[in-house]
Amino acid sequence: MATHESSAANEATRTASSNRRGPRADRTDIATGILDGARSVFARHGYQGATIRMIATEAGVDTKLVHYYHGSKSELFSAVIAATFTAEGIQDRLLKALAGDEGGWAGYLEYIITTLDDPRFGPPFISLLRSVGTHDESRTIMLRFITGQILPQIPAAHSAQGAPLELALIGAHIHGILFARYILQLPRICAATPHEIAQSAAPALEAYMAAFIAGKE
Repeated sequence: MATHESSAANEATRTASSNRRGPRADRTDIATGILDGARSVFARHGYQGATIRMIATEAGVDTKLVHYYHGSKSELFSAVIAATFTAEGIQDRLLKALAGDEGGWAGYLEYIITTLDDPRFGPPFISLLRSVGTHDESRTIMLRFITGQILPQIPAAHSAQGAPLELALIGAHIHGILFARYILQLPRICAATPHEIAQSAAPALEAYMAAFIAGKE
């Protein structure tokens, strides 16, 4: 048994080494495959229930390769969320909302809800949202995502005090709507379409934005 385990470990090491030396396209394919596998596992089991071994099995690679390409489970989860936001253009939509384009904040909120309603992309983020209030590591991941992925996209958020209060309130308002729809599952909010929710919430979001703009003048 020890010989078999040693052989398996050596094979994994040779595979990782081969991938480090191999073409960049091969390395990208492996890293992307791991992200796709992680997205599926996180969607089914949530952040706390998922394991690196599950993700490696889903991606068809050794666990060492998961760590090699993406680090710890929390780092991998952050990468999954960031990749989803980038692939779905949510960060671009945020910049457009700040500029008042593409329907402003109503368009942005409708786009986010539509994306999270999609079973291909929503479950990993929803699982994080579900555990933020009770799980310290999940809360750290969420804060790291906001401060590392969202705030850098907002020029006005770069200050010693962090994001301006009005922009933080926009984020908090949107977070509350998502929590009510996907975690509490309030019947009226669950029954509403993304468009209906966005149109109803937009005046409050735009009021925060107007206060932020007035404060800059």
